[in-house]
Amino acid sequence: MTSRPRWTAAALAVAAASLAACTAAPRPARTGPLRVGLFAAPLSLDPHLEAEFLTAAVLANVFEGLTSLDGAMRVQPMLAVSWDTPDPLTWRFRLRHGVRFHDGRPVGARDVAWSLERARRHPHSSVAHYLADVAELRVAAPDVIEIRTEASTSLLLNRLAFVAIVPEGSPAQIRSPIGTGPYGLATEGFPEVLTLRRSDLYWGPRPTEPVVQMLVVKEAVRLREMLLSGALDVSLSPTPEEAERMRAEPCCRVVARPSVVIEVLQCRVDRPPFDDLRVRRAVNLALDRPLHVARVLRGWGEPASQLASPGTVGFAPSIRTPERDLVEARRLLAAAGHPHGLSATLDFREDRRADEIRRQLGEAGIELTLRPSPWAEVLGRVRSGEAQLYYGAFTADTGDAGDILDSAVHTPQPGAGLGVDNHFGYSSPEVDGLLLAARTAPTLLDRRRALQRAMERVMADLPMVPVAVPYDLYVVRHDVRWTPRLDGRVLAAELAREPEQP
Repeated sequence: MTSRPRWTAAALAVAAASLAACTAAPRPARTGPLRVGLFAAPLSLDPHLEAEFLTAAVLANVFEGLTSLDGAMRVQPMLAVSWDTPDPLTWRFRLRHGVRFHDGRPVGARDVAWSLERARRHPHSSVAHYLADVAELRVAAPDVIEIRTEASTSLLLNRLAFVAIVPEGSPAQIRSPIGTGPYGLATEGFPEVLTLRRSDLYWGPRPTEPVVQMLVVKEAVRLREMLLSGALDVSLSPTPEEAERMRAEPCCRVVARPSVVIEVLQCRVDRPPFDDLRVRRAVNLALDRPLHVARVLRGWGEPASQLASPGTVGFAPSIRTPERDLVEARRLLAAAGHPHGLSATLDFREDRRADEIRRQLGEAGIELTLRPSPWAEVLGRVRSGEAQLYYGAFTADTGDAGDILDSAVHTPQPGAGLGVDNHFGYSSPEVDGLLLAARTAPTLLDRRRALQRAMERVMADLPMVPVAVPYDLYVVRHDVRWTPRLDGRVLAAELAREPEQP
């Protein structure tokens, strides 16, 4: 059901170089919580109202779903210990016995049904698209939940991993998280400091670290100082420049691995100038993607041809990465009524580098005004419709291109959980129909083909211009045991300091 993005020769070389840096280093005794550096604060503590990647990655330590994905994105039991399909449209899940919420309440099928219904129907849900195929929920027994779907689908197991189970009757907005995960979250210091404390009620293996703190550290210099001093153990998503600097430090190692993330330029297609396909095609042809990977990502990535990485279900081999063609880009701009070029504002997160994109598009006559901002501000402009052109990224959480297409490309249908991240005015009945065919496909092969056709249509319309597939980057101190996951999440239960050396 899920599929791993392939490891290219370049990716293997990067990973080998990163791991080769793991030479022995002095290990002074370090006490206190294990600390993880974040580039921004989570946007919410409610797992149903905010599916933004960093927020979901933090809350995955506190909340659990019926299923889970392991580090290689293979489906595993979680709160459901087993499942079966009595008929092609019905899934029956038997819950794990002895599971309790952090406040001591036992978890039952009523909590599961209530949680899934909340995730489907809450007017501000950001995870409803994971349940778009669900037709009915039924409590069959105190420990059995039945889910009936609109059509036969095997993807449900993957997607249930991203829908958290919360106590029945939780408030309309959860501000004090109560989950079933290995850690509870203390909200003192939120949002700059998040303290995860090991739960004594956890049903699973006992995590090694009793306390893990996640700290928001936005300044690169400060981040480096904290890693060097031992005040920080792991850094998430360092810039490529910082990763390069830290590779030379004996205290730490840099770990890189291919991801399911796609960097894009997202265009406001219902307003000038990007409502004209010729302008969007000009943007597509103005990009020199290999040079972007070399200069901006420092080689830690690959050029992107579409809204999925190779190996993801729905990746279309027929779509080639376009070669740069400035002559054709200028011709398209002139044909669209911009013989002397045009100007636009580019919004992006302040820790990203957009100067190379500005330079490349400028050579085609597209002059960009850069507007870097803190992540919450950028996301606010995107969601309000204010952003004209956005440089950001989308993630295929389950290894399936439908994660991006259903949420960011489908015509918004809030009641069905579709198009929840489509804030740029794109709508195509043809694409919507192909995505419906993918959701109702009888086999994985049929789903793959429908998604590939949808991808081909989307790439012809170019509501989003793919830029690169960046590798996930981390800086990790040598005395911390940890293997990064393919889904990019950092789970505190998988982190541990090495025992103190005598």
